Amino acid sequence: MKKLLLYGLFLNLSFIYSIFGQSKFELKVVSDSNDPIENAIILNVSNNKFYYSDSIGVTKIEYLSEIDSFKVIIPTFYETYFTIKEIKGKSSTIELKPKITQLKEVIVTSKNQKYKKLNSFKIESKKKYFSSHISTGGSIASEFYFNEKGKKKINSISFYFKVTDENIKIRPLLYKLVNNNWEPILETANTISINKDSEELNINLEKFNIYLNPKNKYIIGFELIDKNKVSTTEVLSISKKNLISYLKSKPNSKWFRIQEKDPNFSIYYEIYFSE
Repeated sequence: MKKLLLYGLFLNLSFIYSIFGQSKFELKVVSDSNDPIENAIILNVSNNKFYYSDSIGVTKIEYLSEIDSFKVIIPTFYETYFTIKEIKGKSSTIELKPKITQLKEVIVTSKNQKYKKLNSFKIESKKKYFSSHISTGGSIASEFYFNEKGKKKINSISFYFKVTDENIKIRPLLYKLVNNNWEPILETANTISINKDSEELNINLEKFNIYLNPKNKYIIGFELIDKNKVSTTEVLSISKKNLISYLKSKPNSKWFRIQEKDPNFSIYYEIYFSE
C-alpha cells in the first residue's frame, strides 16, 4: 500500500512539474539586416517541441531548463543553435545569416537511364545546397512559369534529399494558378518513402495524365510526413533571382510566401515528359 501511495505521489509530482515547471521566453528572429523573419521554425532539440515566429519575427518558447538546446530553421538561412542560458539577460534576438553564397556545388544527373531520353524541365543554378526542413506534416513548394512549346504530359518528377531516418515519406504536390487561386492538379493519398541510400527520389506520375500548358504558372513541391512526428530532412535547393516559394506548417493551413530575398530560394526539381 505504501509503495502504491509513493508511486502515486511520484506521478502527481511529475505531472505538476511538467505543467508548472516550464518557463516561457520571448524570442525575436531577424536577418542580418535586422528585418523580422516570419515562419522561422524554432525547435527545442531537448523535447522535439517546435514553434513558429509571427509576422514581426516574434515567438514565445517554453523550456524546462536554461540549458535546453534550440535550433532555428528556415530556407535561405543558415541553421542557428542556442540555449536559453546563452541569450537570457543579453539579448532576446536571434540573428540569422542568409545563404547567399554557394554552400556546396552539386552536379545533378538522373540515375535512371530510361528518363534521360525524355524531354525535361528544370531550373539551373550554380548555387545549389541542401536546405533543412522539419517533417511534421508541413509542405514546401516553389513557383514556376511554364513557357515550353506545346502542351506536355508529365512522366515523372525528381526531388533530391539527404535523410538519416527511414520513416520519412513525402506526398507530391502540384498546383496550377487559375483566376488568382492555386488549384491542385495532382491529388493523391499515396506517400513515397525517401531512400536514405540515394539522394534522388524519382516519382512516376504517368498514370495521373497530368499536362502542363504553356504560359501558365504552377507550384510544385511536397508534403513531408514522418511517423516520428518531428525530424529534420535536407532538401536540395537553389538560390537565384526571381524565384518564389511557399511553406505550409500543417496540411490544413494556408500557404505562406517565403520572405523575398536576393537571390531567392526554390527547391530543386526536375520534371520529365513523355515523348
